[in-house]
Amino acid sequence: MERTADKRVHTSEWEDAQYKYGNRIGKYATHELEILAQRVGDKTEDAALRAYDPTEEKVNDKIERGGYECTDGVDIQGSDDDDDALALIRQRRLQELQKKAEKQKFGILRHIAGSHYVNEITDASENSWVVAILIKPGESDCEKMLKIMQTVAQKHPDVKFVSIVSTEAIPNFPDKHVPCVLLYHKRELVRQMTTLDPWKHGRNFDVGSVESVLASNGVIQGESDED
Repeated sequence: MERTADKRVHTSEWEDAQYKYGNRIGKYATHELEILAQRVGDKTEDAALRAYDPTEEKVNDKIERGGYECTDGVDIQGSDDDDDALALIRQRRLQELQKKAEKQKFGILRHIAGSHYVNEITDASENSWVVAILIKPGESDCEKMLKIMQTVAQKHPDVKFVSIVSTEAIPNFPDKHVPCVLLYHKRELVRQMTTLDPWKHGRNFDVGSVESVLASNGVIQGESDED
């Protein structure tokens, strides 16, 4: 593989974006550990070279002592350092929003190939819940499940929702068991549910009944109607 004059492995924005969502493509597929090691080194160097900022230290000290009233609306009063404090608080708020965005990084139901099962489901469940729906294309109950799960995925962007053809995930998977939903967390299969029956409340099969089952299994937060 070609390297630049600084002997570093340089990745493209596309490769970085795909890796963020768990897809090891391009240079990440062959040099993942080296790339991650570079980033650790960069962070260490940045921290060591960061210049001392007495203004930031003063503002931090005053915030910790309650010298500023800080809310989401950023209300700061009664200080000669208002401009410095405002800039610092805005910076902190931006960091909080970025962390929140990183956590809520899904929000869609994606279809994946069977060959991506380990990366997209097992490995991905290390940091978040993964709801995997095994389907048979064109089967009516599977289509109903996918439609409901699309809405649920949008409402709960901190959970990863994927669909996969059942026989691609598990060879010779029986059609009578689709749709089959697998709940993964911390790289472990927590629960497996086949057909629509476990997702119904009485005769109802809708977003509310699905959310109730997911809540009862700890996948999402909320009250469940199941005992």
